[in-house]
Amino acid sequence: MVYRAMVADSDGRPRVGKTARELGVRTQDGGVRDIEVSNEGFVAPGTGGLSVSPGSIWNLPHHRRPRGMGRGSTGHASDKVFQLDPHLLRSHALALRLDKKAKERHAFIEPAAEVPLDVYENNLVTTRPEWTTAWP
Repeated sequence: MVYRAMVADSDGRPRVGKTARELGVRTQDGGVRDIEVSNEGFVAPGTGGLSVSPGSIWNLPHHRRPRGMGRGSTGHASDKVFQLDPHLLRSHALALRLDKKAKERHAFIEPAAEVPLDVYENNLVTTRPEWTTAWP
């Protein structure tokens, strides 16, 4: 499983958006970027994507884990930790890539092939029903 702390929408699933606490990626100029976007508006494997933590909810960074989890968690108390089976990504034209700098703790959900940014973002949104609550 992979894990991500996010804001829950009214239906209990992750809220879609472009912040570090939503189901989506940040792409704005001048700010933090989660994925590199070409001048033509394309994204490709190996260039970043939706950040997740593989293996355990405890692999999430302290500042992402909701405070109520304990063990040094300092994230937003209202967030939930969601989980997703990475084997499901292929059916959404997505792939999981472990971060070579921290393979045990961080990974990216990336496009499986080069696609326009809006296609990648839509593919992420199509995973929404498959995210389930891991905590609380």
